[in-house]
Amino acid sequence: MKKLLCILTCFIFFIPCVLSQNYPLVTPRIDSDITNTPEPVIEEQFALRLRWEGVQQIRTGERSIFTLRANSWNAQRPPSTFFMPTVPQGIILSSQTVTAAERENGILMKLMIIPLTTGNITLPTRVLQYEGIRFEIPALNIRVN
Repeated sequence: MKKLLCILTCFIFFIPCVLSQNYPLVTPRIDSDITNTPEPVIEEQFALRLRWEGVQQIRTGERSIFTLRANSWNAQRPPSTFFMPTVPQGIILSSQTVTAAERENGILMKLMIIPLTTGNITLPTRVLQYEGIRFEIPALNIRVN
C-alpha cells in the first residue's frame, strides 16, 4: 500500500520516482510492471588497420627484416609479441627489438625472416583485440627464390 501511495504521489505531483523492485502498477487505464533497470553500457570499439613494410622477395637462406606499422595512432600499445604470427613450415621467423623511436614512428613489430626453401611464404590475415582496440592485420606474401 505504501508503494502505491508513493507512485500515485509521484504521478500526481510530477515528482521523479526511482523504484528498486518490480511490482504491478494498477491504474484505471493500464496494468503494467514497473522496472528500474539500468541502461546497458555500450563499449565503443576502435578498429586499426595495419600494414607490412619491407620484404617482398628474398632468396633461400637470406636474412631479411620486415615491420608491421600503424599510422596516426598514439594510444598505449600492446607489447610487440602480441602481434607475433604463427610460424609457417620452411622458415625461421623471430621477433626483433623495437626501439622507442621506432615505436613513436608507428612500428609495432619487427620480424627477422630466413626462408629455408623456395616457394611462397604467406602469413594469413588476422584480427586481434586488445583493450577495446581491434587490430586488422593484412596477409603478407613473400616470394622466395
